[in-house]
Amino acid sequence: MNAKVEHAGGNSPADIAKLILAGLIVVAGLVGFYYFSGQWSTTLRVFALLGSFVLAALVGIGTHAGRELRAFISESQFELRKIVWPTRQETLRTTGVIIVVVIILILITINVIFNVIVYIVDRAAARTKDMNEAGPGWTCFGDSGLTSPGPIGAWAPGTGAVTYPAGTGIQLQPNQALAMQIHYNTTSGTRTPDQSAVKLMFAPQGTTPTSAYLIPLVGDGFMIPPNATDYTYSKDFPNPTRALAIKVYGLMPHMHTLGKRITIKGPADACLVDIPKWDFHWQSQYFRPQPFTVPANGSVTMTCTWDNPTSRMIRWGDGDALHALFTRTRAIRRGIIASGQETAAPNFGRQPDPLPKPDPAGGNQ
Repeated sequence: MNAKVEHAGGNSPADIAKLILAGLIVVAGLVGFYYFSGQWSTTLRVFALLGSFVLAALVGIGTHAGRELRAFISESQFELRKIVWPTRQETLRTTGVIIVVVIILILITINVIFNVIVYIVDRAAARTKDMNEAGPGWTCFGDSGLTSPGPIGAWAPGTGAVTYPAGTGIQLQPNQALAMQIHYNTTSGTRTPDQSAVKLMFAPQGTTPTSAYLIPLVGDGFMIPPNATDYTYSKDFPNPTRALAIKVYGLMPHMHTLGKRITIKGPADACLVDIPKWDFHWQSQYFRPQPFTVPANGSVTMTCTWDNPTSRMIRWGDGDALHALFTRTRAIRRGIIASGQETAAPNFGRQPDPLPKPDPAGGNQ
């Protein structure tokens, strides 16, 4: 049985003198390190400084404070010997479990949101729309639910930060806002607070970039038969202006998980995009080294290929099993983000595409 007797008391005058001496030794070592910088080598000065620290410690350890410090260190070592440390195998097993759990949580979070489109809308109209429905934002299908000159950007799984080609930009007016449309995957993952955000890069002051526009090309006429393999669908998209030649700086092909291949070709069968092995989780915006000109009477052709391993027909619609070129979902919320400067972009005369009617035979998937 061990017994310890604690002695009350503080530093005696002799202890105080020793502590002062220890402090002076440290100060002398620091002063000497810099004072002899031009006379002694760096190695010698470092050893001298370390020597002053050691000498100060030897002087201070004989004081009451020094003895308390030694007792504390001794007790800490005694307590550490009581700890049962995990074996190497237990450590590896626990670390592996943590890594797996983190990966699962990441996958769950990623699977909740699978599309984001940011639309330019009128600020006053957006506030009115938001106030007419409880909660943040409002429910809508297909587009923003408001008159819009088009989106300012979009995100899909795999897409990183996007910088538009030099000298171009999308113009905003002071009376406009950005409506963030988020497509949720309600069939997997867990409900968590949405923390999505948008960061904008503005053109340098004093510059006038060329006005650019994001034009959705929606292919909604496909009907993929049950258990089909390599089902292919094509659609032509005429120049939306019908009067002016436009320059195509880049494209963002988009399909869902049943997609296999997507191509976009311009006039004279010019290849604009060709993704022979589609990966839903690795989408991106592709910008050309030089813009491609589509004449006023020209068009682009989008061709998509799918497999349908299910026993039902897959077509354009708002079901939660949608695998289309452009997504419509059943429950979409948008948050209003203040923004804007300069003039609005034209709508190119594009009218919103109507939602298809349900198919009594195959179901509207």
